[in-house]
Amino acid sequence: MKIDYLKNYADLIPLIAKWHFDQWGPSTIEPQKTVEWRMADLKEHVNQSTLPITFVAFSESVPVGSASLTIYDLQIRQNLSPWLSTVFVLPEHRNKGIGSALSKHVVEKARALNFPRLYLFTPDQVNFYSRLGWKIFEEVVTHGHEYTIMNIETK
Repeated sequence: MKIDYLKNYADLIPLIAKWHFDQWGPSTIEPQKTVEWRMADLKEHVNQSTLPITFVAFSESVPVGSASLTIYDLQIRQNLSPWLSTVFVLPEHRNKGIGSALSKHVVEKARALNFPRLYLFTPDQVNFYSRLGWKIFEEVVTHGHEYTIMNIETK
């Protein structure tokens, strides 16, 4: 497996936008997140040293997942920054360590950029992130949905 910057594979933006839309679609929290919106957003992620940054995971040169380092990821907590966001692995490649590798890669990038801590939110993956060293920061409810905000020290 290889992880690299989306910046080096900008031609994958439509594919990754479709992955994200198929996984999270327009939600009651963010109904504006159409495939087109996600494509436009990802075009702003083709960075290497400034946020937002997206990474792509490859298995034998085939893209199989992505994850991002963003300024914020939850509207009601814009005061917390930066965030691990949109960790996605194709269903047929899950449970092979790719999601963990992507998450760890983003933490390392946050460390390299001198961010002392990183946040994420999840409705249902607390155990997964806890195994990677993330701690529960707070429980929130937004638009009628419950989420857990977690953080990790990068130093």
